[in-house]
Amino acid sequence: MAIRKSLALAMAVAGMSSPALAGVAAPPMRWDGFHAGAEGGIGLGQQHQQDNLHLPSGTTSTIIIICTSGCGPADGSYNLSGGLVGGTVGYDWQNGRYVFGLEGDGSWADISGSGTCGAPALPHACGGSVRALGTVRARLGYDLGNLSPWGGGVLAYATGGLAVGDVHAWDSLFGASGDKTVAGWTVGAGLEAMLNANWSVKLEYLHVDLGNPAVFTAIPSVPEHVSTRLDIVRIGLNYHFNWTPPSAPPPVVTKARPISK
Repeated sequence: MAIRKSLALAMAVAGMSSPALAGVAAPPMRWDGFHAGAEGGIGLGQQHQQDNLHLPSGTTSTIIIICTSGCGPADGSYNLSGGLVGGTVGYDWQNGRYVFGLEGDGSWADISGSGTCGAPALPHACGGSVRALGTVRARLGYDLGNLSPWGGGVLAYATGGLAVGDVHAWDSLFGASGDKTVAGWTVGAGLEAMLNANWSVKLEYLHVDLGNPAVFTAIPSVPEHVSTRLDIVRIGLNYHFNWTPPSAPPPVVTKARPISK
């Protein structure tokens, strides 16, 4: 009889302390607070070099032979491809299912390519790369609920803001090259899924436009403008520092049935 009473007491205590046994759902995970992590991926894009040297058709110059069709002697386009890896830090606020956040990241990059400039009159090799990339972005997301394979929340979000890149370009005919840190813009979208109370994994796409700045001088006194556009897909792993679940509802106290002797 003593054993039966002890077992009944243990079951009653378990019913009070376990939300699942007491009919209380576990509190949902939230996205509030600071997070930091690492990310990496691939970038594909294109650079275009243009020297803006467009002479009138009646100008007496050896260069006029090259530019009669309206192209400069160092103009050309080529594709870029490569990888990037870096870190990120951010902060999120959650109101109901809506999540607003600010996020910044910085990455080492090797997204490069080469092609032909000066065609058709004076074809020669040219190329360039993006050696580093950073962004400062706003995020606006919607919590889809506990849909991840690990039982945590899934956040779908749109993002956009400032992009800064280290752009390099070169021209073999004129033996010229240059580097410049330039600012542009980025927009994109992503999905982030909670692995557990503190860790999450994300998949993100960004379109990056770094404008058309003058990067180097191929022809004396004529700046070479280099436009750069990238499409980036990357994955990331974040640690959430301030994740705290909301207070659970008070336990439902159930009275154990009396055990007959």
